[in-house]
Amino acid sequence: KYYTVIMIENLTKLPSPPRDSAAVQSAWFELIRRHGGTLFDETTDVASLLYELLGPPSSESLPSGTVRLLIDDNFQGPGLDLSIYGFLPNARHTIPSNLLDNATYIMFNLPIGTVMTFMDHVTPVGSDSPIADLRGCGACVDLVGTGQIEYVDLRPMDMNDGLSSFFWREVDFNLGAIELFTHSNFQGSRCTLFLSEWAPDKIHSISEWWLQDSISSARWKALTDLQTVQLFEHDGTGNSYNNIVGYGEDWRRKELADFGDIQLNDGISSFSWSQLTPKKEIIKPFQINSKSMSGSYGITQTINGTNQGDTDKGPASEVTVEINKQNVETITVTTTNNWVTGVKAAFSKKVSSKLADIGSEYTWSVELSFSYARTETRSTTYSEAISVKVAQKFVPLPNTTYTATLTANIGKFPETVYNTTAERWYDRPVTGAVRDPDNNNLYKRTEPVSVTIAGGLCTDVIFDVSSQKIPKSSQP
Repeated sequence: KYYTVIMIENLTKLPSPPRDSAAVQSAWFELIRRHGGTLFDETTDVASLLYELLGPPSSESLPSGTVRLLIDDNFQGPGLDLSIYGFLPNARHTIPSNLLDNATYIMFNLPIGTVMTFMDHVTPVGSDSPIADLRGCGACVDLVGTGQIEYVDLRPMDMNDGLSSFFWREVDFNLGAIELFTHSNFQGSRCTLFLSEWAPDKIHSISEWWLQDSISSARWKALTDLQTVQLFEHDGTGNSYNNIVGYGEDWRRKELADFGDIQLNDGISSFSWSQLTPKKEIIKPFQINSKSMSGSYGITQTINGTNQGDTDKGPASEVTVEINKQNVETITVTTTNNWVTGVKAAFSKKVSSKLADIGSEYTWSVELSFSYARTETRSTTYSEAISVKVAQKFVPLPNTTYTATLTANIGKFPETVYNTTAERWYDRPVTGAVRDPDNNNLYKRTEPVSVTIAGGLCTDVIFDVSSQKIPKSSQP
């Protein structure tokens, strides 16, 4: 007779997506879009949400990463090509003299996620300022990459013959953006605030921008579902406009055509933005099956012995084979949620008996929890070292020599995305949420959750005993 006692400590957990997770995620995306919210991925045409683009003649071609400054709109006159691959990102550059303050049209072909900003003045960025800080830059215009050729007329933007310098960078669109205009009805000079370029929950002054006390309209159709923005009359004080929110049932309300309607025309000097975070969250656990792992290897412990006892003299003593090894592997769990400040994961195993041989096979269940409190440090990755402690007890057969082998198999896997869902409760009427009377009438909705997991886990434990009878001539 033999039996197995298995103890595995600190094994980091892996998720296997629920069957319906893809359907839930797809339905949630559709729900947000249908009700006016915005979710960005690599296919989202953010530029079309920000301003109306004019397509150039179909006969024109332009290499990816190129911006062409033009004097005339017939694409035949003098021009200048600027390639992002010839200029450092996140640095200010002066336009060469032949098109300095001499451009009326722009044709560009920038990759999705790439933004180039042109400025009226030649102004270096401050040593303590982000590249997007437009102090002293004069009027500006942002070119947002769509992955195809676009065309901009500078005259309606009050930027004709006004381009002197530029900078380009890659921008994370996942947090959305808002547009500010110097004239009512979304006319005149404009500035795009990409929220990912500005720290949340802080007051950002525009007191030295050309926009200071000149904003007359705003549009936030490219603001994502959980972001809110405030505009202030002074540096975080005075009158304010705090109705810029990403959620809402009517996308047509995501704009304000005339700040005179709220007594703030030409009166904005600072802004801040915040992310709505859930007041309560329950993430659905998910599982990962050991069969999905590859590149496995075994940790083995073998003992040899002799049992010279006889059944007439009572049962032999138990023998234990044990594996106790620290830091076998490391598991990492990384969230794709940009607003999470901390990640924790709890892994637990479900043991199933194997049919073909002696042992047990594991399915791992993963429970996640996220932190949202703003701190000085932020981590979107959870790591845990794996220790394997496995004990196997058995009673050797009488009058035998035996060899007992215990093997803990470790399965390794590359970075893999696992999907699940979360029930989240908010204190704002976010898109598609319903009031939950069981939770203080908070607004509840189900949202997709994705994490990336990589590393190794114990997949199964195999125990094998081989025995050989002791010849009678050798028995005591």
